[in-house]
Amino acid sequence: MRTLVPTEDQQHIAEAARELLQGLWPLDRLREWALHGDMSRWQSLADLGAFGIGLGEADGGLGLSCVEETLVLRECGRALVPPRVAATVLAAHLAVVSGDAALRDRLLAGEQAVGLLHAAGPHTTGPRLHGRWQALDAEGCDWLLAWSGAGCALVERAALPLRAGRCIDETLSIESLDIPEEQAVAARTWVPAETAPLPQRLDLLIAALLAGAAEAARDMAADYARLREAFGQPIGAFQGVKHACADTAVRAEAAWCQTLVAAIGLRDAPGTVEVAADLAAARWLAGDAAQTNAETNVQIHGGIGFSAEALPHRFVKRAVALRALGLMGRDLRGDLLNAPAAGDGKGRTFAIHDNTQETTT
Repeated sequence: MRTLVPTEDQQHIAEAARELLQGLWPLDRLREWALHGDMSRWQSLADLGAFGIGLGEADGGLGLSCVEETLVLRECGRALVPPRVAATVLAAHLAVVSGDAALRDRLLAGEQAVGLLHAAGPHTTGPRLHGRWQALDAEGCDWLLAWSGAGCALVERAALPLRAGRCIDETLSIESLDIPEEQAVAARTWVPAETAPLPQRLDLLIAALLAGAAEAARDMAADYARLREAFGQPIGAFQGVKHACADTAVRAEAAWCQTLVAAIGLRDAPGTVEVAADLAAARWLAGDAAQTNAETNVQIHGGIGFSAEALPHRFVKRAVALRALGLMGRDLRGDLLNAPAAGDGKGRTFAIHDNTQETTT
């Protein structure tokens, strides 16, 4: 049986991450306008051990799995921690697989950070990179993680002729990059997907960030619906608002459960058709939940929800910025519809909550 109920140890890990993030990464920090490149809080994540959760103890990690990584990245998503956290976690795995102990140690210690480099047009990922790319949340980082279905590569930021742009999320930097084939840039490290399922792991981490953001938007909407009054009662008492809040809860729960299913599958059976389908479903559901819940949160807040000094718009912008990461040339819904059947589905048993009966298909 595969259970979606966290163990006691997993719950402690998630609670420790949430407590730290609430103290050092409060959402109120997002009221500032120029946060991209800010590394002042980065060390706190290293102290938590966030970058080495899924690495073996011999490699300086905690000896856990992608499931525990997912739990922590979910909390990072709730706090709208910059997505470089996912890139740095994945880069530590890349360093271990490639045998680069010096880089691994710097990443785990929080001395260096990694931004995301995803395709924005025709491109080639491999030992040498060329084509059209876009760097997200790379300002202040030492490295960029380029990835596609073929594998993952790590390139030095200073070696790339990046052109600054303006991200929809003002708290993140965005830069564009065009590399002609004859000027292809050599990667420091390249690991093909056949060697290690790192692209799938990064998909999972992005889904966890989105699922956490969906939950935070849900909670913010419900809290405001309890607080704001109209006609002598909380607006949450009105059917239109009540149902909208309920929909945010359903979307967030579906996204998180699917993300956990994908995490468990990647831990237990990486590289299978079933896991690929689960990951595609997680990315789709988490992205939809994050953006739709964020939009609903703005609507429930009314006029204040659109204002720059309020926080609801931050969740909309972060969801839009993250949702399309790494999806150039991919169709998640098409992947799900066209995925070959992996058996008859029998024997998959899940328990969602402690008080929920187990269901076996």
